[in-house]
Amino acid sequence: MKRKLTAMLILTSLSCMAFANGPVAGPVSIELRPTAGTKVTYVMVEKTNTSISMMGQDMDMPSTSNSEYTLEARKDSAGLKTFVTVFNSSVKEIDQMGTKININTVDPKADTTSETFGALNKFYRHLTGYPYTIYVANRGKVVSTSGAKEIYQNAVSKLDLTGPMAALKSMANESILTADLNKLFDFNPGKSIQSGDKWERKDTIVSNGMPMYFSTIYSLDKIEGNAASVKASSTINYEGDLDAVAGASARIMGTASGTFKVNTDNGLIISSAADLDMEIKLSVSGNEIPMKVSTKATVTAK
Repeated sequence: MKRKLTAMLILTSLSCMAFANGPVAGPVSIELRPTAGTKVTYVMVEKTNTSISMMGQDMDMPSTSNSEYTLEARKDSAGLKTFVTVFNSSVKEIDQMGTKININTVDPKADTTSETFGALNKFYRHLTGYPYTIYVANRGKVVSTSGAKEIYQNAVSKLDLTGPMAALKSMANESILTADLNKLFDFNPGKSIQSGDKWERKDTIVSNGMPMYFSTIYSLDKIEGNAASVKASSTINYEGDLDAVAGASARIMGTASGTFKVNTDNGLIISSAADLDMEIKLSVSGNEIPMKVSTKATVTAK
């Protein structure tokens, strides 16, 4: 009887210890699987400073960007995750060598800041408020859209784009409505994972005509309730000619680190934060221009 009582006490103690420490985390999925009708609004904020040395002068070019998108999940289409998306707003402040550009689609007064940049603000305003559809692959990449091209073309057609603004006719096309959205899905491993698991992703991102090769290692850090924390560490590089500028080449070296908090029920981001630092050596017509870029970026679900 004493042995049975002792055994029961040991089992009870072990059970209490297991309960106190929480259940052992088994495999979880952070793959995209939202039910149709799930709607989330994301606020994306980036603060960047570009330091540049040119003609014997050192200059800082700070910029901030605040964009908001609403995504509503629909039924899968052809094996792809489908979201109806609306670009709600864009607020940007850019200082380029003393020239300040302000874009604010939520402030009607911003349209009249100046002839050139007022037109740029109107262009962004014409991109907002219209629904379009994005199709996302299982590994978390926007592979195609429906309606985004038409929204972009409509925004261009509303404006008399001449001089420096004429570049908008061919500069970004509909990708201006999709570039940010990859940040919502690019951590996706495409399989079930558990604490400690790591996976790798390689991407090429083109910014202002400059390609950058990203190699990122993701790892599942911990699971708390229905939230999974994912850590990310990237290396960034490129060396070669720039197609966007005749006679120009660049060498890029950089690193980035970040964390994602992901809803394990549907694979959607709850929040994320990332820091990026790059050194760029830009060569134009035999002149070398060194640059440093530092960015802090956050994504928050409303």
